[in-house]
Amino acid sequence: MYQNSPRVLQYSNANAIVAEDFDSQQDIYVFNKKFTWTYVNTHEDMCGPYFYKAK
Repeated sequence: MYQNSPRVLQYSNANAIVAEDFDSQQDIYVFNKKFTWTYVNTHEDMCGPYFYKAK
């Protein structure tokens, strides 16, 4: 999900995604269908990126 887009893109193989893919992007949210993990790349240079996985 991208903050400035009304669409949510679906990846069929999230294992192929690496953090560097989003270095030039801001406010990117990547999560799985069950919302058990989330990756966030914020617009603040001094913060993140963040990864959270529910236990």
